[in-house]
Amino acid sequence: MVKLKKNVSGFTSLVLGTSMLVGGTIAPLSAAAAEATTTQITVNPSDVKHPIQPGLFGVNHRYFVDGVGMWDAKEKRVFPEFDKVVKDIGLKAVRYPGGTTSNLFWWKRSIGPTEQRMNQINPYLGNGPEKPNFGLDEAMQFSEKHGYVTPYVYNIGNGNPQDAADLVEYLNAPADVAHPWAMKRAENGHPAPYNIKTFEMGNEVNFFNSQTYWMEGQLVSTDPTLLAMDRNDRIAYLYANGGTVKFTLQKTGGIDDWRDGTNKADPTDASKSNGKPNQVKYAYYAPIDVGTPVAVSVGNNVYNTATGKSDWVGETWTRVTNLVGAGDKNVYTLDEKSGAITFGSGGSNGNILADGKEVRISYQTTHAGFGEFYTKMKAVDPSIKIYSAMDKEYAIKTFGSKVPYDGVVVHPYTFDMTGQIAYNPNDIATYNNYFIAASEDKIKEVKEVEELSTKYSGRDLKAIVTEFGLHDSEMKMYKDENGVTKSALLYEGSLGATLQTANMLMQFMDMDIEYALRHSLIDRWFENKSAVPMALFDTYSFLPSASAHMYKMFTAMSGENQVASVIANNPVRAITYNKEERNINKLMTVASATGNDLYVIVLNQDATDAVSSDVQLKDYTAGTAEAWTLNGDKLDSINTDAKPNTVKIDTAKMNINGDHFTYTFPAHSLTAFKIDSKWKDITGHWAEKQLQEGVTQGIINGYEDGSYLPNRAISRAEFVAIMARALHVQGNTTNAGFSDASQIPAWALADMNSAVNAGWLTGYEDNTIRPNQLITRAEIVSILGRAMKLVENGSATTSFADDASIPGWARSFVAQAAANGIVNGREGNTFAPNEKATRAEVVVAVLRMLAAAVK
Repeated sequence: MVKLKKNVSGFTSLVLGTSMLVGGTIAPLSAAAAEATTTQITVNPSDVKHPIQPGLFGVNHRYFVDGVGMWDAKEKRVFPEFDKVVKDIGLKAVRYPGGTTSNLFWWKRSIGPTEQRMNQINPYLGNGPEKPNFGLDEAMQFSEKHGYVTPYVYNIGNGNPQDAADLVEYLNAPADVAHPWAMKRAENGHPAPYNIKTFEMGNEVNFFNSQTYWMEGQLVSTDPTLLAMDRNDRIAYLYANGGTVKFTLQKTGGIDDWRDGTNKADPTDASKSNGKPNQVKYAYYAPIDVGTPVAVSVGNNVYNTATGKSDWVGETWTRVTNLVGAGDKNVYTLDEKSGAITFGSGGSNGNILADGKEVRISYQTTHAGFGEFYTKMKAVDPSIKIYSAMDKEYAIKTFGSKVPYDGVVVHPYTFDMTGQIAYNPNDIATYNNYFIAASEDKIKEVKEVEELSTKYSGRDLKAIVTEFGLHDSEMKMYKDENGVTKSALLYEGSLGATLQTANMLMQFMDMDIEYALRHSLIDRWFENKSAVPMALFDTYSFLPSASAHMYKMFTAMSGENQVASVIANNPVRAITYNKEERNINKLMTVASATGNDLYVIVLNQDATDAVSSDVQLKDYTAGTAEAWTLNGDKLDSINTDAKPNTVKIDTAKMNINGDHFTYTFPAHSLTAFKIDSKWKDITGHWAEKQLQEGVTQGIINGYEDGSYLPNRAISRAEFVAIMARALHVQGNTTNAGFSDASQIPAWALADMNSAVNAGWLTGYEDNTIRPNQLITRAEIVSILGRAMKLVENGSATTSFADDASIPGWARSFVAQAAANGIVNGREGNTFAPNEKATRAEVVVAVLRMLAAAVK
């Protein structure tokens, strides 16, 4: 057994007899005492839970500002430096075109030659214009190059079912005459489909008023039940079913600009006239219902001294069918489909809008609901999954069983919404503990969404997570040592926030959730903007954050299938959470396997205490292992350009050579092990599990070179030694007196004498025991039979096709052993009695003998 110790700052020492492994080098060790521990982690590689979803290891990514800095718009490529660092962490999934910004992202404006693309309206940056240089094809090819699965977020704010169906065709259909949008994809340089299988219909529709768009209109209906709904139920109804709404004096905008003058940092108001001829303003939520009343008002807000408020004072202009020759009048034309409101050029062609005047419009519009989008998109590709972006019970209930959907998107950000916890740089532990508890509550919320979806839909529906992270500290202020008030925003990129993400990620793995994407891939860490420190990389330097290193650990140190792992006697930390006492576990673990390679990840989420634990590997013999540890000096440690390795991964090599080891997990750390089986040549063998168990039970061992040689034939002496270990033989070792006794190896002498004296090993007629002769299948069954005290039956027969070739002295034992499931035949229902028995066959037979004896 080995003893691996770590101190709280993350430096590694591996105790190996009288040597210590430090930073990958062997140094003399004067003394190293193992810490006493009752904590035990047990990993069972044979208990496979489920495949690990690639979507667990991914992030949200945004198209704007050239993919937030990773896209070289001049060279039309990902910056090579970024390509290198993002490849290194091994992500498996990237969401596109982002979160809030996706709600108004017209995908058709983001394809084709860059110089011909129209601007998007970017709600994330104030609804201003945004050139989509990192467009749809650029993003899909970025994902394709790195092997990412990519959920796509559709623009529910201004899209429509046919446009969504066109998108699915562009992404997934074959490029042939039956699929013109797929032909357009081929024309744009990518003949093969991208095969995007996950679609979200909008982002965070029930989070904020700013993401409900046309659904904020006044519902038009003759149904009193619908008209009586509160706001939440009305939004949910319109999102699910569609409907007609009307807007009164709604500001207009440009074709690519919805800025409304309310942003102090950018007071631009796109509804205002610039005084030029032939201006065009747009109703936000076209199409406008044909034949319904439309009123365009031109004016401004005027302060009312009597009320202390600003009132709209405007003049209603007149709609005409043609501005040419319309006269010197206040007129406009309207295109209902696009919502374009066009004004005159002066003179006889309609008046020019006066500079500074705002244009507002009252109109009615009808939009499709989720159900119609679902039907249209599935008609193009039935294999896709389409998810609702409303995760509250009232919305899930509205969908019920009538509106089809494939699951619900949840964004379980952790916030302190009620002001329960302050950010104190001198007591980060309390802040950290609060959000460990908050993480547990957020996981419960995700599970509740799944339960509600199943309850109301009548189907087994799963949630997916496409944004999460610690999103609280930007709302907290504190005073530094000089008394200066500062924002705690940067904590969102700290070691503590990273470990909180690891906590949730490990629980998502247990849930077998398809996607758990953190926010976000890349952003401007040190600018005072919401959520920017959450990003895995900094826009300006491509510096990897603590979270980037965390994802590298999960992607490099996770296998294909999750396997069982449990913690006994897990120490806890007592905390106060929302005025209640709560215990939080100090350790968390998740284990996985690929073939015979075993992976174990352990999170010590305690702020101050290292925890020692035994790690038991059930029915598994380990050889060597790699240990990676992510840590920093403090919970609020962050990486900067000046100190890029403040939070980093330390690595060490371990020699385990057994089925357990002891490890001390430092405070506030994440540790991952890649454990190699001691026996490399049994991976995938038909008896792999039994061969491991044989070693665990001490009845057989491998060879010093790390081989097991499961198919090698075995000698009589070797078989007897295996039997003796299995039966714990301690009987009469008197020399049995065979003429070739001198040929018995010293290591087998006592076992063979005991076996002969016990009556389950016999010699040959010439008084030889032939210890080095390879044993046959008939011989091993006969020895097993005698050891089990089976009664010989001279008339016994077997059902094997070669029954006649089984020696008479063995046939009865073979028949009984086969009937009891101790031995099987070979190909063609033959027993092959005279064939040499292999090490694998011997181990399996002996283990079955022991199991039968227990029964």
